[in-house]
Amino acid sequence: MLAKTARVHRLGPLAAALRVRLPYAAPYIFTGFKLAVAYAFIGVIGAEFITSSRGIGYEISYAYNNFDNALMYGMMLLILALVVTVNMSLHAWEQRLLARRRRA
Repeated sequence: MLAKTARVHRLGPLAAALRVRLPYAAPYIFTGFKLAVAYAFIGVIGAEFITSSRGIGYEISYAYNNFDNALMYGMMLLILALVVTVNMSLHAWEQRLLARRRRA
């Protein structure tokens, strides 16, 4: 349906992609970005638990093994704050793009 509308308006392939297809796909793209960020952090921290001798995951594991709960929970809160900040900035960007789409 959207491709037909682009043809009726005589949009070229690039204009159709930028004005029709990309705005239509934006919610799906941003959902993928947000999931990718969360899973990337989980993967990196998990890998650092197992194989690394430095990094946040290693520090959490080291603090856990040495019963340093304050450091362990502090590092976990740091990761949580970082992931929430990244996800909120992606959400704000998504909302700006969706607002543009509603106006156009």
